[in-house]
Amino acid sequence: GVMNSQTKASLVMAIIFCLACIVMSVDVSTDAVSQDSQAISDETELVSALETDGTIHLTADIGSSDKPLTTKLTISSDTTITLDLNGHSIIGSSTNKTILENNGHLTLTDSSSSTRGTIKNINTSPNSANNVIVNNAGATLLISNISLINDGGAVIQNKGTCAIENGTVVSSTYKGYEGGSASRCAAVSNIDEGVMTINGGEFSSASQSALNSYSDLSVMNVYNGTFNGNGTVANGVSSDVSIRIHGGDFSSDPSFMLVSTSSVNLVNDRYIVTELDMTEQSLTTSDIEELRSALVNPTDSVEMDLVFTGSGSLSGSLRVASNTTLTIAEGANLTIGTDCILELDGKLINNGNLTIDGFVTNPISVTDNGTIYGVSS
Repeated sequence: GVMNSQTKASLVMAIIFCLACIVMSVDVSTDAVSQDSQAISDETELVSALETDGTIHLTADIGSSDKPLTTKLTISSDTTITLDLNGHSIIGSSTNKTILENNGHLTLTDSSSSTRGTIKNINTSPNSANNVIVNNAGATLLISNISLINDGGAVIQNKGTCAIENGTVVSSTYKGYEGGSASRCAAVSNIDEGVMTINGGEFSSASQSALNSYSDLSVMNVYNGTFNGNGTVANGVSSDVSIRIHGGDFSSDPSFMLVSTSSVNLVNDRYIVTELDMTEQSLTTSDIEELRSALVNPTDSVEMDLVFTGSGSLSGSLRVASNTTLTIAEGANLTIGTDCILELDGKLINNGNLTIDGFVTNPISVTDNGTIYGVSS
């Protein structure tokens, strides 16, 4: 429903608390364990711990180059897990092909202040099924501050919903692979109906592209990060299918995948993508992701007219800045999703159809010339 400004502060605090619970990043020493965590030191304990909801905190390396994992790690569809590598490593090989298969809700992170934890596949035979992580349809995966390395294939294969945060390193190290699937040795492969958001990190492939997408049903939004690929094959990215570049540092020119609110410049043989100077600018778009990008980190010093002409749903924490007017055009359909908080410090003019399933602050700033649905009475 529509929320007045009195409850804004308490809502924001509640959101911060919920996000903290999701990430569950714990400030602890290398082998300290919080009371709600399971301390895990071997493969048998880890396999068992992944069967139930909770936080797993590694206190030792699991597997090694001489003695890799013997079991594929699997998370079921009804399970929510936070796996804190705590500076340790998980190493598997060709016995498992995929090291970790997620069907549930998984957060991979590292709370160590000294060493970034690693999950590595040491199989050196390139194969489309030889991954470090497979995130299946219906699953959710959040990755932050860890290293993922594959010596013989794509590192992450995403079919579900995946977000990668800054501090993450994703590297496919196999050299010399030629032919076959363009996603076989990519750092990240987004396929089927996968939805991926990259907010930062380092991504590289020795044989192919850092990023790959070959399904027009998938969506990959790249907001930041460093991307390196093999220049003789595909370089930074290998497909424009459903890849939207908002920002980042690339080894090849990603111009054909840029959203309209970003630009690319060649600096010291690197292609640097940045958001356009939106001062006294206007944007008319039917693309919901372009609209979302304009609302992610707005500035109040920018005078901006945003006009949405398409149909789509917004999610996440967004803001209409004080000098911005967001207009929903006649015939357009905009939904404020159940997981969306739209801070309305500027103006919203609805000439089309506005559905509010989430929250909009300062509803007094809404001018309705069309139809609004979902407002609590």
